[in-house]
Amino acid sequence: MTQPTRARCRIVVRGVVVDRTRCTRCMLCVELCPADALAADSEGYPVLRDAVRCMACVGCMAVCVPSAIRVTSEWVCEGM
Repeated sequence: MTQPTRARCRIVVRGVVVDRTRCTRCMLCVELCPADALAADSEGYPVLRDAVRCMACVGCMAVCVPSAIRVTSEWVCEGM
């Protein structure tokens, strides 16, 4: 009898959505990102610099007082 294959799952970050009507451009999210995945755009709003580096820790969402930032991600499973 063969053993069932175990699925390997991981979170894949699809993007960071910033509500510019709520963002105060304080840059706390950029400063506190442990993966250095966020940066400021030419207008001073946070943007995702590198989706591969983002760990989906959602620390940026936690420090955003006006709740202007949201990480979009999905689970990707292989071997199911």
